[in-house]
Amino acid sequence: MLQVTGFGVRNLRALRDTGWIQIRPINILVGKNSSGKSSLARVFPLLKQSAERRKQAPLLWYGRLVDFGSFADAVSSFADPPEIEVKLRFASEPLYLSRRANESRMAPEQPSGQIDATLTLMEGSDGRTQLHRLTLKVFELEVVATFAGPEGESLRIDGEKPRLPTDGRLVWTQGVILPQLHFFRSESPSKSVSDEDFAAPRRRLRLGEEQVVAAVSHFVHGNTLPDRKLEIAERLPLGDLETLHRACSQLLSVPDTWRTNIANASTVGYHMRALQRALMLYNLNALLMELDETLSAFCNGISYLEPLRATAQRYYRREEISVDELDPKGLNTAFYVQGLSNREREALNSWLHSNFGFQLNVKPERGHLALQIQVNGGTGTARNMADVGLGYSQLAPVAIQLWAAQKAKRFPTVNSLRLSSIPRRQTQAGTLVVVEQPELHLHPAFQSKLADVFVACVAEGANRLINSASQPLLRVIAETHSANLVGRLGELVGESKIAADSVNVLVFEPDPDIQGATKLRVAEFDENGVLRNWPIGFFDF
Repeated sequence: MLQVTGFGVRNLRALRDTGWIQIRPINILVGKNSSGKSSLARVFPLLKQSAERRKQAPLLWYGRLVDFGSFADAVSSFADPPEIEVKLRFASEPLYLSRRANESRMAPEQPSGQIDATLTLMEGSDGRTQLHRLTLKVFELEVVATFAGPEGESLRIDGEKPRLPTDGRLVWTQGVILPQLHFFRSESPSKSVSDEDFAAPRRRLRLGEEQVVAAVSHFVHGNTLPDRKLEIAERLPLGDLETLHRACSQLLSVPDTWRTNIANASTVGYHMRALQRALMLYNLNALLMELDETLSAFCNGISYLEPLRATAQRYYRREEISVDELDPKGLNTAFYVQGLSNREREALNSWLHSNFGFQLNVKPERGHLALQIQVNGGTGTARNMADVGLGYSQLAPVAIQLWAAQKAKRFPTVNSLRLSSIPRRQTQAGTLVVVEQPELHLHPAFQSKLADVFVACVAEGANRLINSASQPLLRVIAETHSANLVGRLGELVGESKIAADSVNVLVFEPDPDIQGATKLRVAEFDENGVLRNWPIGFFDF
């Protein structure tokens, strides 16, 4: 199972290089105005809006959720060369690609691995965004696919260009976020591939067949048929050398020469490394599909709220439409509440009552809807939301978004559509709530209460191992200026309401080496709730 566990960006607006940032159950972004907090938080809605549309490049800078302008607007003024990097980290089991249940049983015994994907973007001569380079670090291997630049298109595995058949041709297409690889038999490598050729199964090849047959040949008798060698290769995993060697030694129904040669082979020897590289090439197509489908599920689970949420209207024109998520501004809050079933609305109000002391109701009035609020624990008189403090209209979308994410029992899943020799697998993505300035127009007591709600929402998954493929079902990223929220999180850590390593506090500071650039400082709570690596007097000036 794959899970998105970390990310990072380079040369995005003020952000010079964030390095790798682990996505923990609760992630707090703090810093002065124009320090890059919003740019980092909006990477996630940027990914979501990009995953929703067909496109020619990995990212849509302008969409229904966020507006970065164009590549020229998004790239840092100090970037040299003018490139933007978006990095995504996946936690993974060793990628066992076996069709046989008695061999795939080995997977749970293996430790989790890590796969890093880095997209390097540039501006083309026509002003459009281009994918310049994709870099994958898969366990111990590095795969670099280049799409633009002086050398044109190229593919390298650990610095080496794989030798392709003379009648073979690589074709790259844009996936959800990551590029997808196809390999064809072509009479003329320079001739473009038509739609008919692209869809014709007889012309499609399996990349890396020659390499994997040659690699397996070192461990079997010279008279072993190529089809038998391929059958062995299809039962082997992608993984580090130790994992691969162990899997090779545990294969069932293999020639005796294979068992003997594997037993005598060095784990880090030349032939084992050659087998690892060949398997990487042989399964690269499937791996890219797996990663892209995981990203699709992850993006589908992202919800985002802007810092300036819509003020409440006295009436909303009634619309008979289905609303399955809140608008980033909270414009459709009334319609979202109206669309809930009676049971769901009761559950929402019970949760709001318990956590914030108010309830929401929608009252139909002559073709319009009125969003009403009951304060004082839900026992007071129902009043139109437009007649109460502005803070409630700002808080309601945040509260509803957190409730909706927490209540979801079934998260987006993806059935991998891979080559016939590779089984289908489901990926559980979880939910990520991104909210900017949740404390806007709130009393300090309510700001502190937000910390309690964040902790309560992630509590179900917060005690899981956050460095493995097993991730919390709900994670929160909040950009804030509230010292009360940060301080209350420390108190909750000190009270053992949440583990210290479940909270990330990212501090955005000016980069002393480059004017206009921002660097990140990662502050963490100790077990007593005291922040370590925190700048003294941060909220004082």
